[in-house]
Amino acid sequence: MTNLYNHLINLISNYSIFGYLLIFILAFFESFAFIGLIVPGSVAVIVGGFLAAHGIINIKILFISAVLASILGDSFSFRLGGSDKIFFKAENRFFKPELLAKGKEFFEKYGAKGVFLGRFIGWVRPIVPFIAGVFELDLKIFLFWNILSGFFWAGTHIALGYFFGRSWQLVTLWSTRVTLFFSVFIIFIILIYLLKWFAVRQGRIIYQIFISIGHSIKNSILANTELQKFMENHSKFFSFLEKRFDKNKFLGLPLTLLSISLIYVLALFGGIVEDLINSEIITQIDLKIESSLVLFRNSDLSSIFRWITLLGKWQVVTTFLAAAVILFWIWNKKNYIFAIIISVVGSTVFTAAGKIIFQRPRPAAAVYEEYSYSFPSGHATIAVAFYGFLAYFLIKNRKNLKSKINIFFITLFSIVLIGFSRLYLGVHYFSDVWAGYLVGAIWLIIAIGFAEYLFTIKKSAANKISIKYKKIISTVIILIVTASYFFFAYSYQFPNSTEEQLRPVIQKRGIKSESGRVILL
Repeated sequence: MTNLYNHLINLISNYSIFGYLLIFILAFFESFAFIGLIVPGSVAVIVGGFLAAHGIINIKILFISAVLASILGDSFSFRLGGSDKIFFKAENRFFKPELLAKGKEFFEKYGAKGVFLGRFIGWVRPIVPFIAGVFELDLKIFLFWNILSGFFWAGTHIALGYFFGRSWQLVTLWSTRVTLFFSVFIIFIILIYLLKWFAVRQGRIIYQIFISIGHSIKNSILANTELQKFMENHSKFFSFLEKRFDKNKFLGLPLTLLSISLIYVLALFGGIVEDLINSEIITQIDLKIESSLVLFRNSDLSSIFRWITLLGKWQVVTTFLAAAVILFWIWNKKNYIFAIIISVVGSTVFTAAGKIIFQRPRPAAAVYEEYSYSFPSGHATIAVAFYGFLAYFLIKNRKNLKSKINIFFITLFSIVLIGFSRLYLGVHYFSDVWAGYLVGAIWLIIAIGFAEYLFTIKKSAANKISIKYKKIISTVIILIVTASYFFFAYSYQFPNSTEEQLRPVIQKRGIKSESGRVILL
């Protein structure tokens, strides 16, 4: 990814006349059905915004090119999907006419908004317009959402590149930085709410469509005579493969999905480690974000984020963990006790080892001093490993889909806030927080797998405490833990905390705090 950014920057910079055409072509084909999965159109538009910030290309022409490319690309994909329905016929083993009817009904009710949202989800983006065409979504509705999302997509990606190219211009917004900060924060909350609403209203329908497609593909494969002969000749392998997709056994589909997820997260973590060691662009991005967030620092906001960041402090997490263990025991959920301890202890040890191995210094302009190394972020790690496990427990033990989705998004929002608090207070770089999330996810997956496995081999012995006393004890524990957090947050003294870094002084090539530290832009 780093080499791709560098190559595109050099290519467009050296041939600026053809830069618009190159960006147009890449953005167009990224929107094209299936081909877009391997075309870096979004990267090209972000690079274009970066170069526009430095005056190499014209931002207006760039915006027009990106908008037209995205709209035309989706339109061609839509046309391609609706051009031929030969694969939706009774004799076709993969796609039955009934599936087409279900898809058409889905897009008539919900699909219009899906066209807009799909534009911003990388791997979904080149597929949604094609599916909309296949399921015969009304052309006028499609064009409306296609054009609207095209403008938003181009604007946000160009703005992202422009932000990193000219972050020093945010100095002019110093007097209104708090207003702007809260505006962005409110927009983020609205987006989270819209995603939650979309999941509640349409999640079950989308799930049913994918299940229907999966069954159609499975039945078509099993009906193939040549494949049947091949399976008979390799019966042991296919018997093993079939067991890996048995959803009724932990060693089947659950373990398969957990293993795939674990491998994927490990690959992401390996990628960020490789970039940290070999790539300067990661450091540049980290410094850009750090210097930009300094401009939005305010004593009141810093106080708020101090309270939030303490949710990842070891004293608070240890107290919460002890309370969770007691509650698990009281409510006869003892299998979760070992799993949550594995998640917390494993992620903590892994993070400590990472800090020792990489020994990355902390950012220079922190609001308060941290004495350990920076990479990866322990707070971000524990946010996923601990609070993520609590969310898993609550979701697993809730029957109502809406409640499950609400728990997921509340936890997601909390985890993001804890990670962002580390950035806002200047004690971590962005890559530290991202790596921390990945480490936490690794151990969360392991812990979930361990918990699910325990359910297959033993059941917790029931205790003799009545439901009435269980509720009373649980309420008391929750109140005590909540009160202890507020007391700790109120009385905790951050080491070498100072307000000097909150008042940046503008310099020609950077931001200089009153303590004399300079953050290059």
